[in-house]
Amino acid sequence: MTTSELAASGMAGAALSCPAFTDAVKLAAWVGPSRELTTSGVLRPAIAVQACQVLGIPLASGKLRSAMDVPELQLAWEAALAADLVLVVSNRASTAPIAAEIAAVAADAEQLDTGLADQVVLAWLRAVGGQFGFPNDVCGQCLTMLVELGKADGPVEIAVAVLGESADDPNRTGTYVCPDCGQPHEWSLPDVPGLDVTVALRDEDLVEHALTTIDVLTDFGAVSTGPGQAPEGTVALTALGRLFAGWALESISPAADEAAGELVGIVADYPPPVALAASARWLAARTPPTAARELLGFAESADVPLVRTVALTLARQLGSEALPAWREYAVRAGFGAYARQHLASQGEDVESDGRDEAWLLVDSIVAASGELPWLAELTFAGVFRAMGGEATPELLADLKSCGHPNAAQVADLFAPEPRTAAVPRSPAGVPARRGPTAANGKLCQLLITMRYVDDPPVWRRVVVPAGITLGELHYVIQDAMGWEDCHLHMFTAGKVTYGVPDGDFMSDDQDEDAVRLSDLLSRKGQKLSYTYDFGDDWDHLVKLEKTLRPGSTEALAAGPVPVCLAGEGACPPEDCGGASGYWNLKEALANPDHDDHEDMLEWLGLDRPGDFNPAAFHLAEVNQRLRA
Repeated sequence: MTTSELAASGMAGAALSCPAFTDAVKLAAWVGPSRELTTSGVLRPAIAVQACQVLGIPLASGKLRSAMDVPELQLAWEAALAADLVLVVSNRASTAPIAAEIAAVAADAEQLDTGLADQVVLAWLRAVGGQFGFPNDVCGQCLTMLVELGKADGPVEIAVAVLGESADDPNRTGTYVCPDCGQPHEWSLPDVPGLDVTVALRDEDLVEHALTTIDVLTDFGAVSTGPGQAPEGTVALTALGRLFAGWALESISPAADEAAGELVGIVADYPPPVALAASARWLAARTPPTAARELLGFAESADVPLVRTVALTLARQLGSEALPAWREYAVRAGFGAYARQHLASQGEDVESDGRDEAWLLVDSIVAASGELPWLAELTFAGVFRAMGGEATPELLADLKSCGHPNAAQVADLFAPEPRTAAVPRSPAGVPARRGPTAANGKLCQLLITMRYVDDPPVWRRVVVPAGITLGELHYVIQDAMGWEDCHLHMFTAGKVTYGVPDGDFMSDDQDEDAVRLSDLLSRKGQKLSYTYDFGDDWDHLVKLEKTLRPGSTEALAAGPVPVCLAGEGACPPEDCGGASGYWNLKEALANPDHDDHEDMLEWLGLDRPGDFNPAAFHLAEVNQRLRA
């Protein structure tokens, strides 16, 4: 969306009427030429108390432990940062020039000229977008809700906006590829012990997340809510909300001239409704046959079935005009099964290959395991039971001989006996963690970032088995970052903490050796935190970048695991005082006139400041530690 289009939208006045945005503008203007920040990047407590007074936020005691303890202040601060209304350099914040300009006319939108109106709307968009991870870590669930709300002409039941039309259906449905005819059919939720409980809990989490999202959108004037048939009520986009939904979709949509592989690589990160909407510009720039040929060509060459599924899904949206491209692929063995399947579903008389049924089944199962790695084996067997099939010798033989590169692996899932006879359950009735085979040999590529450390940042990209325990991951992080493992540590996922059990110390920590990485991180983008040294509080963000399938090109390229692929920045010295202490240490070493310069050299045992290089990173040394 261009700035001229933003100005024409006439939304600047509406944006300036939103409490959350006006608070962000007011806070940014108040910051002035310089305010000190904590190592967490927020206003220091004493300064935060003043900020609350400026914004009219009441404080019970008049004191604060942290600015992050006041949600209204934190929302305004995060919005100001996301909208570039505040500039941050090291541990200092200052008012951006545009913030002062907006604040000067905030009370009278009629004073806005076209140029400033553009800036107001852009700042509002960025402020809202920042709440949902724009531009680099966008929440797929929030995008899905925006897309669904954008399709509606009026209010939508919140549960339906989140879960779709089947929200009230206890028998959730989907599709599977029938082994008898090779065609997709509808299926109900498989009768797998614990799966109904897990899906119900996931739905509850989605609705809870949506309600939080709606609260934020309401604060920014992007949605309106009302009563409905369900307790959650209804929600509808306002004019501002539709502007934001369009901007959000535009910001993630691939360019029209991208290659098909680039398109799929971008949209595959998002849920299906979002992926389809984000592909609209790319699809519209081509004739249906041309778009289908590009997508099918990429799908055939893709070595990751889940990515192939995304490409095929997009190609199927092109309708009957794209059938010539499908016919070209229908003469091919293996992957051509998809073309023959699609043409048959369109009523065309297609000569099938006798191996198509097994090939499609294998590909569907492998793709499904990428979506649900933590329930892969249960899903496979559940689908078989839903179809009334059995793992007969004939079926296993068909699977192994169908020509699919993963055929033998899939066949092994059902031989020599079914693997779903018993599912361990926790006292709460939720399926408990399975044994070491739960990860199914998969690998996880993790990005480990040391939070609140910059100039330079410190991070490592590592590949580890998905089935390792958190206790084992602890050692990987220590070796990869360069720590000496001489302090306590803790993992945190959501509201649950994991650590080393200590009978002499009262703690709510769960046993880190009793939980596997794949239990907590199973989908791209999921995160957990790792805290080392409870005095210095070194906080590490551990993010799942991707799951690598056994035997894939990426997995083979990674080599023996654990392995570090890349990184940046030296590990800070132990006991240097955390992120703020490390910042002071670097500042003192870099300035011979600093009061602590000589003390820091002596403490580190250095003769010259240049002997300590905070940017040093040696990949070979890291991997040597990991292999030790």
